[in-house]
Amino acid sequence: MVKLTYRISKKTSLNNEIIKCKLVDLLGQNGYRIVNVTKDKIVFDNKKKENGWGLTANEANKMDAGEFDIIDSEFERNITLTYRLSLTIPLILFVIFVLVAIFFDRGTLFFAAGIVLFTLLSIPLTKLRSEDLLDELDKIAQ
Repeated sequence: MVKLTYRISKKTSLNNEIIKCKLVDLLGQNGYRIVNVTKDKIVFDNKKKENGWGLTANEANKMDAGEFDIIDSEFERNITLTYRLSLTIPLILFVIFVLVAIFFDRGTLFFAAGIVLFTLLSIPLTKLRSEDLLDELDKIAQ
């Protein structure tokens, strides 16, 4: 499988319990399944992408899976989100469309270009959405 891994961090003054409760709530509202919650970690995945290909407009900016690490210090907490994006399905579809274009109909290159465009747009959109998720914690702290 081809996966990209990204990491972003944010500092907050909220306590661990509030952070965990809010993150679990936000993840649930955004369609993610909570896999595991410990004292300093929340692991989640995208329950919709495991049942389908995830090639819809609603799924374009969603993480495949990830984890929040809460690192505690004396005065503040550092929240690190590590998330993964899978490129396996778009890559397989791209190869299929290119092979069909080579051997049968060049018109399918249009679909291959669409897959590339969709994938290239979904990467920055997912980054923006993950940053928005962390920004929601700042709204609570204010």
